[in-house]
Amino acid sequence: MKIEITATIASALHIGVRPEVGVPPDKWPKNLDRQPYVVTDAIGPTGFGIKVTASNASYIVQKRVRTSGPGAVIRATLGRVTEMTVQQARKKAHEVLDGIVETGRAPGPDKRNRDERDLTLGEALDVYRYELLHRKRPATPGSLKSYDKAVRKLERWKNKRINDLVDEEIVDAFDALNAKTPTTAEQTFRWASTAVSFAIEKEARMAQRRSERPVLTYNPFNILKDRYRTRQELENLYKEVGRRRPLTLNESLGPWLKGIYGRRKENRTGCDYLLLATLWGCRSQECSDLMWLDQITPEEAARASFVNMDEGYVMMRDTKNHLDHVIPLCRGARKILEERLDIRNREVEADLDTFRRASRKRWVFPPRSVSRLRKTPHYKDSKSLRGYICRDVGIVRWVVKTDPDGGRFQVPVAALGMHDLRRTFGGVTDALHYSEDTTKKLLNHFTNARSQTDQRIEKAHAVTPNVVRTLQNSQPLSDVTVRYTIPDAERLREAMQTVESTILSTYPLLYNMLIATSPEYPPMPMWEPAALKWPKPRAGIEVRGLDTITVDDEDDTDTGDEDEEAAA
Repeated sequence: MKIEITATIASALHIGVRPEVGVPPDKWPKNLDRQPYVVTDAIGPTGFGIKVTASNASYIVQKRVRTSGPGAVIRATLGRVTEMTVQQARKKAHEVLDGIVETGRAPGPDKRNRDERDLTLGEALDVYRYELLHRKRPATPGSLKSYDKAVRKLERWKNKRINDLVDEEIVDAFDALNAKTPTTAEQTFRWASTAVSFAIEKEARMAQRRSERPVLTYNPFNILKDRYRTRQELENLYKEVGRRRPLTLNESLGPWLKGIYGRRKENRTGCDYLLLATLWGCRSQECSDLMWLDQITPEEAARASFVNMDEGYVMMRDTKNHLDHVIPLCRGARKILEERLDIRNREVEADLDTFRRASRKRWVFPPRSVSRLRKTPHYKDSKSLRGYICRDVGIVRWVVKTDPDGGRFQVPVAALGMHDLRRTFGGVTDALHYSEDTTKKLLNHFTNARSQTDQRIEKAHAVTPNVVRTLQNSQPLSDVTVRYTIPDAERLREAMQTVESTILSTYPLLYNMLIATSPEYPPMPMWEPAALKWPKPRAGIEVRGLDTITVDDEDDTDTGDEDEEAAA
């Protein structure tokens, strides 16, 4: 029954009477069978009322929660009529209804006597973030940025227990986000799955020690395993959108080097950074934070990346595969670094500011503007410079975008990311017919890693169990062979010098300037690489942004496909 609940009505309710609309309390009929009943408030929040039983009358609130199908009615008791006023009960009802909508459960103690181990998704995400920060090798800033982005996307479930997450609502949320941004959707829900798996593993250890059944046993995000894009689907997408755009020896590598040389006067540090990244094939974050060995302490040298000019090598610490990477200094790279040393000494002598002098002395690539407020004390972002160079030499592509009002237009975008320079390096080693093991050493890939295809084979995807056993058992045999064919340091130096010479030979001016400085390396005949032509824009779509150029770089987020053996 629905009645406007007032203080008079609330105080008059008891199991001996049954209220009726429009009848004063003193004339209510008797409740002869003394059955409990609920009076719903006609003006209060939806679901607010009073439940009358033989022992007492209590304010309640109830709401139907739907995940799929008809759903379930959640009821919560607010307090006895004798302990709070109608106004207080209505206010509390609003708060409890908000909590039911957010969590799908009534507040207060759970009928299952939930303990602290029955985590909410927000608690599991917080626990895993702490693990990322405090494990033996903490997560990189880029990984933490990606993780925090995923946590924000999952804000709606932060107060919902993992055991209460329903497959259907997870699939619906994934499909909604996947329709707009597939990569973001997959990253978000993969992070959630990893965090929940970590919580389940931790709970299993605790339950084992207590000889109890674990509270968390099932990862609800596993329902999405078959919805993620396969490796082949990603490969097809990359080809379709032109995601991977390495430079080629015969066409675009020469113009790229010419573009770098043409911009050296206005941004020498950035151009040297891009040139060495091209010659070394290293990841962008591994090259940018190099320090001069003679300017750091032995303790710093044990954990920082540095250049050792005396012994002729570059040490890169904390690389993506967690291995230190040693790059031998060849003629061209050494010449560039020697010139950088001269530049450093001149800038230090001319700078009177103590803070700026210390920064310029330590870093191989110091920032163009040294400030105490900078997030990174070294040069890092080459986006704008790459954009200018790509526009200069024609390494661009057209991207169609949409206005807020629905109009379509196209803009030129730099068709070269930092990781494309690494792919270019790998393409040069392939053109020179180096062994796979030598290429892995130069690129700092795991030398005993299985191929991309073998790494991703799972029993569920195999035709028969014998196929899996055959592939798994064949790998140790190949690893034994690899131990006998690991290239030594001198062979790696020779290979690195050949790769460097091959790259620089696409632009003779740079080759003669950096390598042909002794009779051992005679100068090349001078010629200019053929200029690249801008691709034609799509017909019928407005062209914009010819005076500026956008850099569409997946690598700067540190969440792209930087290493094929690490993507899974």
